[in-house]
Amino acid sequence: MKRLFGTDGIRELADPFFTDQELQKICLSIATYLNERNASKVVIGLDTRESGNRIVAKVAGCFRSLGYHVIQLGVIPTPAVAFLTKHYEADMGIMISASHNSFEYNGIKLFDRDGYKISDEAQQEIELIYRQGSDPNRQEEVTGGIIDDKAEEGQSYYVKYLKLSEEYNFNGLKIIMDCANGAAYKLAPKLFNELGAEVIAINAEPNGKNINHGGSLDVSKLQSEVLKHGAAVGVAFDGDADRLIAVDEMGQEIDGNQLLYLFAVRYVVENKECSSIVSTEMCNLGLVKSLKKLGVKVIQTSVGDRNVMFEILKTNSVLGGEPSGHIMFKNYSCTSDGMLAALKLVSTSQISCVPMSELKNEMIIYPQVINNIPYLGEWQFSSELTLLKEKIKSKLGDDGKIIIRKSGSEPVIRVMIESADIDLISEYMQQIQELIHCEKQYSVTINENR
Repeated sequence: MKRLFGTDGIRELADPFFTDQELQKICLSIATYLNERNASKVVIGLDTRESGNRIVAKVAGCFRSLGYHVIQLGVIPTPAVAFLTKHYEADMGIMISASHNSFEYNGIKLFDRDGYKISDEAQQEIELIYRQGSDPNRQEEVTGGIIDDKAEEGQSYYVKYLKLSEEYNFNGLKIIMDCANGAAYKLAPKLFNELGAEVIAINAEPNGKNINHGGSLDVSKLQSEVLKHGAAVGVAFDGDADRLIAVDEMGQEIDGNQLLYLFAVRYVVENKECSSIVSTEMCNLGLVKSLKKLGVKVIQTSVGDRNVMFEILKTNSVLGGEPSGHIMFKNYSCTSDGMLAALKLVSTSQISCVPMSELKNEMIIYPQVINNIPYLGEWQFSSELTLLKEKIKSKLGDDGKIIIRKSGSEPVIRVMIESADIDLISEYMQQIQELIHCEKQYSVTINENR
């Protein structure tokens, strides 16, 4: 049976999954979990995809009918929902978003009262309630529930909090900003303008269907705009603005590995505690080896920004993130925050007085290839694939890595091979592809070279 929760909350095709009846069932499951903890208040935000307003209306209505005080935040970044959950002393934050996926998808991300994504145990309990089932048509309405629109106020609080994370002054700085037609399309340009920057925003006209056009998934337009306008830096968010990918003044991409490196180096230079940072098993070996020279250990955990944050807390690390651009600063935020990371990146460049291109090039980068292979039905490792993986892993040794895993957000198998020898990558990837296609569960392969 397919799990309700994936790597990052609940995520499915909006049509046909998120029907009114299905949403009612999910909301009742969450409410049952919350009721056992004497909860009474939730906050709800959404991104710009066309199914969002319908889903929010149903979710808000369901919680109101159960007696909850529902605070609606409107279109707002996911990390803002995390921050405002704690600010408004709500019992849960609910973000309606499918993050980096296309508009056809939507999802539900859940935050606890402290602003952290809910634990595995909480997800399991909610899913158990969901599986046991309840008839949404038999739920009795409870009096006293209200829906409170605090979109403008909440956004103002969030922007103020970001400004207070450091003393920023971006006067005279030209920044190209790709908003991915997503949740940050208004707030991000506003924030940087108020800090003195000259902001040229692209992909900032959402129509419900164009979310994640460009943005952190495709920085080609951002690269050309940075060069065209002679900007100091370009920043790109994803649909719910919990990711950041950047572009330096030479038009070269700065991915999550390099962002982590830059931020860790800043901690070291400023003599701040940074004995370890957290990333995932997908991080570049160059990050691990470059930071090791500076006395910083890279702790690797499972894929997913939830897992990274949990490991940050467990190991008392100050920084963490993923190659995809999820960046977490433990002392400033409870979750990954694209706008906060953008502020910190621009500030880091200013303080160093060195061009962004020179800063990022201090990090070694190992060649890496990622193949996304769609699959049909339920997928499991075959014994043959396991043996091949272990054989390749042994041959790569300490100078490479291989990861094969099922995506938690879409029906694909991700195969990543990394090595200083690009020819070895091609050879091993071909062996894996040939074996997988022989198993006849799979279709087209999509390549991502890094």
